[in-house]
Amino acid sequence: MAEKGTVFFDMDDTIVEWTVRWHDCFVQTAAEYGVTVTAARAKKALLQTFKADYRACVRKHAESGDEIAFWMAFDGKVLAALGVREDEPHATKRVVELLKNPDNVRLFPDAADTLATLQGLGYGLGIVTSRPKADPDLERLGIRRFFGPVVDAFAARGVKGEPHVFPFARSRTTDADAPVWHVGDDYHDDIVAARQAGFRPILIDRADRYSDRDCVRITALSQLEQILG
Repeated sequence: MAEKGTVFFDMDDTIVEWTVRWHDCFVQTAAEYGVTVTAARAKKALLQTFKADYRACVRKHAESGDEIAFWMAFDGKVLAALGVREDEPHATKRVVELLKNPDNVRLFPDAADTLATLQGLGYGLGIVTSRPKADPDLERLGIRRFFGPVVDAFAARGVKGEPHVFPFARSRTTDADAPVWHVGDDYHDDIVAARQAGFRPILIDRADRYSDRDCVRITALSQLEQILG
């Protein structure tokens, strides 16, 4: 049992840093298939498709756990929105290959040390992420051992921001009465959603852009030790 409670973390842009930009992979693939797409247009298509289709794709593929089928379905919709229709399955496979390159993700420099410190202080650690599957990158990056409950989109049958996801994460802790925190970079999906579920939210704001937000805010993961004690 974690005597001090459980600290959950978002993954992307919280403990895991991307070395490529998601929308750039669509720009590159579209160009390879003869369609010129600006970065701004790719960003817009991604956002619109995420809002319209991401949750449905999660629910469709969660039972099978087939992450590649999930990304083929979702990324195909983004490409279609960008006008890439000829030979679309091959184009979609190209996007998936680009994004699944293991060199694209790495830990933030203070992530592993912070996780080890908090674990040593007696906190349980967990993950709440809208990724379909979290374990593959957690294992590859050498940090899966730190975490107890790992709640990804397939496990929760939903994404952060949906009302059942954070309560589901809390139900996976070993002590229902112990405090729970959530550390994430998105004010709405991490901070507001976690707070509504009774979590103590902490916003990671490395660029120091959100000083006006009504929550605990840090600019580095290493500051968590001081905040949590």
